[in-house]
Amino acid sequence: MKRNRIRLVSLITVSMMLLSLLGSGTSIAGEPGVNQGPIATMKIKPGVISWEPRVSNGGLTLTIAGPGDFYLSQEYKPGAHPTLKPVDGWGKARPEGVYKYELLLVPAKARVRTEYDDAQRGLEPSEGAAQARVLSGSFSILNGGFVTPQAEEGGDKGKIELGDELKDQVILDDLIVDGSLCVGMDCVNGESFGFDTIRLKENNLRIRFQDTSSTSSFPSNDWQITTNDSANGGANKFSIDDIDGGRTPFTIEAGAPSNSLYVEDYGRVGFGTSTPVVELHVKDSDTPTLRLEQDGSWGWSPQTWDVCGREDHFFIRDVTNGGWPFKIEPGAPSDSLTIKSDGKVGIGTWSPGYPIHLLTDSSTDAVFVAERTFGAKAEIGADADSVYFGSTSGWDPVEIRVSDIGTPAITIDTNGYVGISAIAPAYPLDMGTIGNSARCTSGGVWQDGSSRASKENIRSLSVEEAMATLKGLSPVRYN
Repeated sequence: MKRNRIRLVSLITVSMMLLSLLGSGTSIAGEPGVNQGPIATMKIKPGVISWEPRVSNGGLTLTIAGPGDFYLSQEYKPGAHPTLKPVDGWGKARPEGVYKYELLLVPAKARVRTEYDDAQRGLEPSEGAAQARVLSGSFSILNGGFVTPQAEEGGDKGKIELGDELKDQVILDDLIVDGSLCVGMDCVNGESFGFDTIRLKENNLRIRFQDTSSTSSFPSNDWQITTNDSANGGANKFSIDDIDGGRTPFTIEAGAPSNSLYVEDYGRVGFGTSTPVVELHVKDSDTPTLRLEQDGSWGWSPQTWDVCGREDHFFIRDVTNGGWPFKIEPGAPSDSLTIKSDGKVGIGTWSPGYPIHLLTDSSTDAVFVAERTFGAKAEIGADADSVYFGSTSGWDPVEIRVSDIGTPAITIDTNGYVGISAIAPAYPLDMGTIGNSARCTSGGVWQDGSSRASKENIRSLSVEEAMATLKGLSPVRYN
């Protein structure tokens, strides 16, 4: 602990017990209305940190952020005890400095989303709903090892022995200070205030707002302003703590850039800028990003999305599964893609008149292209005076089929042959099996199907019928 001057030994004992349970600068978040307690025990040794869960769970997720761009997120099965060493798996020392962590214990039973849940999204969880609990805090790496929280600052300097307690002063009237005020164990006679009106000066700085309301209908929550962690290796920070709830809803770390959060007089909020021009303005030197992370704390499966923008495109990134399912390039024309309230989709038009409506200017053909990766490519298009299938853009010819669940009804192959019920027409017009194998040959001769299988009521000709057939023939010869 930092503070060396004490009034009661019991106070120090209780404080050290709490720190040993919670780790350095730890805050706990859990179910509202539940008696809070540590969900895990954090143990720090120079060569390893371990987290030992103390409540049942369906798994754990440990997330750590540190100096520079250090970021680690690891999932663990139920019953696991996460650990971290000051070197990585290849024996390389981790960067020195202060690290922040969050240990998430997901509910033991996963939830399945229903239409009711969709209607209730964004609301507080219903009573008894499975929720995760979070343990968060910080630790430090110095000289190749973790900094343990047991070290004290300042030795025995200024230590007050038992029984040598300072007397309280009670002022039964208003107190007016004509000048500056210094409060804290390190204030000195002749303090140089500069422009400070009130100065808090010691090695543990806290301002607590303790509401003594005792009637249930009156609000009575206690709050605290905290500067810096108390334990060795903790974070340099400014926080607002919800004392009764055991939470820390607001924190600013030392070294945060100017204008990290800026609220201007019209209510516009800037992230990284003091001149926000819209309700929410995010500014960064490289790919400003908004992350949407569902962490599993209500029992739903974790899923993370990033909404990003940079010089060559705007995109949505599926962080959990990988990939960029949606992209827009700068300079795309207005109404490149529109979706109307009736479900109609417009491509190049704000007023689609059909389920899918493609509109281009008069100098550009309207074309739908279907392409298989490393395979065929085809287009359906319309120019000034025709509608066409196939290719007019220098691609290889394509085959066109109209089929019923794989059974060809009409086929036009790359030679221009047309097949009716023929997947591979062998003639300019091939009737296939439905047309009794009738066809039109390349020479323009129509040939009926001559297969015995395509005929019925077959019988032999009588002699008289055969002679009559021969007499009816008129053979010719020509060039």
